[in-house]
Amino acid sequence: MRRNRCASTLHARPRDRDATAAAEALGEAEPLREHRAADNRAHAARAAALHRILARAGAVCRPPHAGRYIYPDFEALRPALAARGIGDAPRLEAELVRRLGPYALGGHRFGDDPHALRVRLSTDVPSGGTPDGGSAGARASLESVLRELTDAGPAAPAP
Repeated sequence: MRRNRCASTLHARPRDRDATAAAEALGEAEPLREHRAADNRAHAARAAALHRILARAGAVCRPPHAGRYIYPDFEALRPALAARGIGDAPRLEAELVRRLGPYALGGHRFGDDPHALRVRLSTDVPSGGTPDGGSAGARASLESVLRELTDAGPAAPAP
């Protein structure tokens, strides 16, 4: 109440056009709401696509509900990963970063046992800008990387 009296005493009121502009900027215009809703739907599709890809590869993780990361556990794939020299979270992180870019962080960075094969994977990995969860090429690339890492066949030569 005191603030209102003080502003009134000083005649410190915004001009009508300033008040209108401020109300418009602080309100949620319909185009802004539509844009945000479309972004949310696109993110949800990317996250669901990433979850499906990880599950098909044999990783265990909860379905996404919110947030920008999925936490797959590759423990069931330990023998195949070990054949490629990947036996802990730091090595799994390093290999995923080498192959996919800066989208993976080992679970050891978040208090997990460093020997556990868990990572935090950004939901931006399969993105390709399409509302269906990313481009088919980006999804195929991710599936190929996971297949190469988790296939029980002979390890590919190191570059």
